[in-house]
Amino acid sequence: ITTSGRETFTTTLQDAVYQDAMDSILLFVHGFNVKFDDALVRAAQLSNDLSRNTEFSVGTPVLYSWPAAGALSLEDYRGDRRRSLGAAAHLEEFLDILTEDIDVSRINIIAHSMGNRVLTQALEDYARDYLERHDRGDELEFRILLVAADVEREIFDAANGVFDNLDANVTIYTSDTDRALHISGLVNQAKRLGDTDTNKPYIRSALNYQTIDATAATTQLFGVGHNYYTDNPTILWDMMCTIGETDPQDRALEIARFGDLPDGEPYYRVSTDLAPRDEACMLRRTAFPTTEPVPIETRERSLPPPDPAAAPYVVESDPMVEAQSLPFMDFIYVEN
Repeated sequence: ITTSGRETFTTTLQDAVYQDAMDSILLFVHGFNVKFDDALVRAAQLSNDLSRNTEFSVGTPVLYSWPAAGALSLEDYRGDRRRSLGAAAHLEEFLDILTEDIDVSRINIIAHSMGNRVLTQALEDYARDYLERHDRGDELEFRILLVAADVEREIFDAANGVFDNLDANVTIYTSDTDRALHISGLVNQAKRLGDTDTNKPYIRSALNYQTIDATAATTQLFGVGHNYYTDNPTILWDMMCTIGETDPQDRALEIARFGDLPDGEPYYRVSTDLAPRDEACMLRRTAFPTTEPVPIETRERSLPPPDPAAAPYVVESDPMVEAQSLPFMDFIYVEN
């Protein structure tokens, strides 16, 4: 790992963008209890998994790492909450670097867990005067994926109006089996953005916002259910096609209604009984060669969600590839 100043960092990153023939960046913001080395591996693995589709590019991977304690205790959690807010200003400055110094047409952002606290505050400050400060003379697109977001719904809702300056497409992934967020809700005495709350997730009625309930693909098989975005290929399929702007009806999604009411606000629910209609969304985690995957048998689609009593189809993920075999840029910008 080599530390560098702004000029060297941006030159190296721009060279990587050109070399990969990409015109986008994939920015990852990690969550609570993640050390720097682990964040690098997660960012690299995520980029590797999401880059299986040759029809579109998810972008050159970039990690924004904030100083999480990397330890699991209530004291560490509360300390990370404080540090996450302190890191927001630095992420805002980092976004300035990416948008001002790098020649790209789109920035794809994935934030996980408490990284959403960092991102929400940073984006609110960044977007507030974005239109005045950034006269690029072109259209810069933002695609934002908020996964298992450990941030208060009220805080995120208050920032939405400012986000509109970015004209960003925002997708919120939630789960009802995320025990980490259940505990966070108790500790903070507030509903979390990433909690489905049975059938009452956060929904914003805007064309550029989508809420996707990932509960069907997040079982106790995967520990506390907080890392489902990497644990289950079904979610990776959908994240990849969210970035690729594949229509929801062509993905493994079904329409649900808030509170299961006939006139409730619509949102999407991942169905493990469905295979995506778009073959481009059929990701298999193949960080190294594996045998051919067994095709998933599709069934007829309908608006009502699948019968919860039905046995779900479970897709087992391949083991994580060793970190040293994953290519990622080992140049890190350090702010003075």
